Parts: sequence; C-alpha cells; structure tokens
Amino acid sequence: MSLYKKHRPQSLAEMKGNTALIEQIKAHFAKPDHNHAILLYGSSGCGKTTLARAVSKEFLGVEDTDIDEVNCSTKNGVDDVREIEEAMKNFPLTSKFNVFILDECQNLSMAAKSALLKPCEDGGDFNYIFFCTTNPDKFFKGDKGEKVSALTTRLTQWKVEPLSKSDSMRLVDEVARKENIDISDAVFNKIIEVGEGSPRSMLVALEQVAGMRTEEDQLSVLSSRVISDEASEDAKEFCLALMGGFGRGQEPSLSKALACIKKMKTEGKEDSMSLGKMAMAWANGILLGKDGANLENPKSKMAASVLQNFDKHFNTNNIDYGWHVLTLATIEAFC
Repeated sequence: MSLYKKHRPQSLAEMKGNTALIEQIKAHFAKPDHNHAILLYGSSGCGKTTLARAVSKEFLGVEDTDIDEVNCSTKNGVDDVREIEEAMKNFPLTSKFNVFILDECQNLSMAAKSALLKPCEDGGDFNYIFFCTTNPDKFFKGDKGEKVSALTTRLTQWKVEPLSKSDSMRLVDEVARKENIDISDAVFNKIIEVGEGSPRSMLVALEQVAGMRTEEDQLSVLSSRVISDEASEDAKEFCLALMGGFGRGQEPSLSKALACIKKMKTEGKEDSMSLGKMAMAWANGILLGKDGANLENPKSKMAASVLQNFDKHFNTNNIDYGWHVLTLATIEAFC
C-alpha cells in the first residue's frame, strides 16, 4: 500500500490544516436544517475526497458500506446519473444515511448536470451528495461556456486549501518517523517545496526517495519533478506495471502495462509524451535507489531497459507521435 493511502486521515482530528474550514463544517452540520448537497473544491491532492469521507463518518455516522464513490472521469453521462438516482431510492445498509461522492465532477456532461438538479434539491432526508473538483469554474459551466446558475444555487461550497509550510513539515516528519525513513534536511525541504502543500504529492515524493543510497540521488529524483499532483493514479499504476519499484511488491507485467495504456487512451486524461517522460524518471529513481545498481535484480534490469527504449522515443528533441509510440516503447522494454 502506498504511503498516501496508508496514512490517509480517517477523521477530522487526523487532518492537517484547513482549521477554519473544519469549523465551518462543524457549524453547518450543527444546524438541523442543513444542505445535503456539498461542493468541495481545491487543487489536486489536497484532500477533498478524504475530507468528504471523514465528514461522512464523523458527522453522519456513515460506514464505508454506505459510501459510494463515483469517478466522474469515466462515469459522466446522464445514464450514470440515473443510476445514482436509482441508488438514492434505497435505504442505507448499515447507517442512517447514504453518501455519494462524485469525484472529478468537472467532467460531468451538461445533460448529467441537469439530471442532478432534482437529486441535489430533493434527494431525500437519508441521502448526501459530495461533489469534488479541481476546477469549479468548469463544473459550473455548460457545454458552450455558459454558467449553470441552477446548479450553483443548490450546493454549499467549501474550498479546501493546500497545507501551509508548517503543516506540510509536520506531515512529512510524522510519516518519515513512523516509516523509519531517514532523509537529510535538504531532502526534507525539497519534498516540502515540490509538494506545494499537497499531502498526496509530498507522501509520493517521500516514498520515491526512501531507500536511495545518497542525498545526491534523492535530490536528483525530486528535482526531476516526476512527483506531480497531475500524475493520476492510472499513470502511477502504469509505471508500476511497467517496472514495479519502490518497495511496493509489484512485479513488471506487460499485460497490465498495456491495459493501463488502453484505459488512459480511452479516458483521454493523460498524454503519451508526459507518460513516457514520467516512466523514464521513475526508472531513474529505481536505478538510483537501494540495490538499483544490481542488474541481476529484475526491477533494476527492467528499469534499465525502460530508459534505453523509451529514450529513443521520448527525449526532448522528439515530437509526440501518439499512443502507438508509447505502446511500442513499452513492448520493446519487455523484449
């Protein structure tokens, strides 16, 4: 399990930062006649979905079995909203409420947004909807850029801020101590810098430098800026399928890597050039890490092959020829 998932807060008390927002949330749920449709917006990796889950458990007493998390990057049509409407007719299994978390809701179609008007206004006393987005402006606009005022007025809107520098330092320090990860002050400060207040980015960065032999190697990987809020879970899964790495216990798999490419190409959330460069940076991190110089190690051998084959297609002097090039480079790396 990745550090970000392992150390994800389970309650509001465990969350760092956003003190004023949490007080606002407490006041909201203290009112007997509060809104059941809520928008959480903020930069990627700042904890919107985590906050929605923590609020659901702490103020609504909802168990995981009654929380339905929907990825609107793939489920963004009117038929998908109809499924949510049907689910809202069912009473909760073990809790008093059903909770629906619509992640990346800016990707919903105009028809889907229109279909959500009634559930947001009159979804039943036992249903709550949390919308999470990095782009509220896009969420509140129609296909032609017009503002969807009807949806705007139905949602309580809360902004989730990035962590302050002091909260970022507390987070990284706590996780590093718990995981016995030894890093220098320079590496510690670099993680805070590249993380830009995003808990996810900082813990991904910490995980990537764990076990590397020297401070120079750690700073080199961090400076490559492969740690990015914009790097989706699918992109990271592609790198793991391609070469494993960073102690996660996953072995390279061509079939999984190709499945990841197919999924990302279909969903249109990534571009092939960025993925190629990310794969090379990931491979570099493995080779600079613990036992990376031992090419008898399957992961090191695979990382070296990725660098050799991907560099032919994704160096800075080449243009992006498309997904077929990423597919070719991936197959060549396994040959």
